[in-house]
Amino acid sequence: MLLLYTSTLAAQHLVDLDRHIQRAMVADERPILRRYIAKDFRFTHSDGSIETKADVLRTAAMRPRYYLGRRVVHASAEVHGQIGFVYGSLEVASGRTPGDPPGIRAVCYSLHYVHSYEIRNGRWQLMSHRTTKITKPERPCKAIG
Repeated sequence: MLLLYTSTLAAQHLVDLDRHIQRAMVADERPILRRYIAKDFRFTHSDGSIETKADVLRTAAMRPRYYLGRRVVHASAEVHGQIGFVYGSLEVASGRTPGDPPGIRAVCYSLHYVHSYEIRNGRWQLMSHRTTKITKPERPCKAIG
């Protein structure tokens, strides 16, 4: 099935899909993540570290929960045929990791990102995440998202 959109409809579809993927990471909806994240996905963090699709799926399944909140604050998209980019701002709440001081339930931070998408197998798939700027550094928090 070939997806045909006007660029405005395609851009809105990508923004909606982008938000859907972020919610799926928090809700551990791995079938959604498997469907919309490409096999060769790369998640590049602000420190340059890189995760794969398998890493994201593993993290989504962690107990206790690691992805506590991933709220897209702002997003816009541009589409170039079968390639699309989403530029956005994200508020993140992550769970405890080994070595965190006692009493910390979550670490919150905010960032700007670029997501690249490509139409593969008749649907948009997330090819990469790149954090472009940390806008609020990590800090202990109680609120999620």
